[in-house]
Amino acid sequence: GVEIYSTDPPQKTFERRDHNIYAPDFALPLSKYAKMPNGKGEILTWTVEYKKKPNTPATGIIIGEMISGPDKGKRFCANTRQDDTRTLNWLLSRCRIGEQVEVECTGKETKMVRGVAETEMISFSAPHNAAL
Repeated sequence: GVEIYSTDPPQKTFERRDHNIYAPDFALPLSKYAKMPNGKGEILTWTVEYKKKPNTPATGIIIGEMISGPDKGKRFCANTRQDDTRTLNWLLSRCRIGEQVEVECTGKETKMVRGVAETEMISFSAPHNAAL
């Protein structure tokens, strides 16, 4: 649908904001990211990818911050393990921002992306005592 709020032209035409003004708000140096995180992490944001047919949850994806271990205070990205329906159901049961998860990295390097080795799998799971 289309909504028209005025027939008068705008006083100023659209122009992009200078990204240098807001870039420091979200861009962290690579040193602030955990390369091989293991331990407890806190969820900063999350999403769930769904299968096309049937329309069921496939993978949970989080961005978090380590709260224990040698990478404490560093950011990480992680996925649910394949077929971990318990963690997917836990993630979908309510908003999980601020919740703690168990983070594990296999440490196996699989490919180089822009000269940086990517690890095979950084996964997370719901806390062992979490109620669903």
